[in-house]
Amino acid sequence: MSERRVMAIVPALATAALAMTAGAAGSPPNVVVVAAAGVEIPSTLPGECVFRGSVRQVLEGRAYKVGQAVAIRVPCDDQVRIERRSPPLPKPQPFGPQAGRNEVRRIPAPALRSARTAVARLDGAGRLVWSASAKRYPRIGSFTGFRVLDPNASRLADLR
Repeated sequence: MSERRVMAIVPALATAALAMTAGAAGSPPNVVVVAAAGVEIPSTLPGECVFRGSVRQVLEGRAYKVGQAVAIRVPCDDQVRIERRSPPLPKPQPFGPQAGRNEVRRIPAPALRSARTAVARLDGAGRLVWSASAKRYPRIGSFTGFRVLDPNASRLADLR
């Protein structure tokens, strides 16, 4: 293939890639409540844990169905954050260079292991979406990416 022909193809491929990225970025995320089935924790932390479960409720989006099995890769660490009046589950800590409400958060592995229910903002491929949303969900509030819900949340009939 000649150099001239390659030079003509490169801009076309770049334009196509940008169009695909813009389409994916413009599609709204899916927000699902997941009933936990198990967690895979890597041998070294921090790392990526795999939170496995089934979709219990779809709060937003169309890519997931109730009962669908999911495996969500969640940034995790081994930090147990204990305070004098600690909540039942440790709070997630910021991770990565992002700042503000759009930051990626590491979830403590012990919190993932003890979770019965979690809520996740996912793209169509099952990756966590860490961008903030102004939307607030009753009994959940607003969140980015992934949040372990109170163990009693699994008893709620409807989180909407």
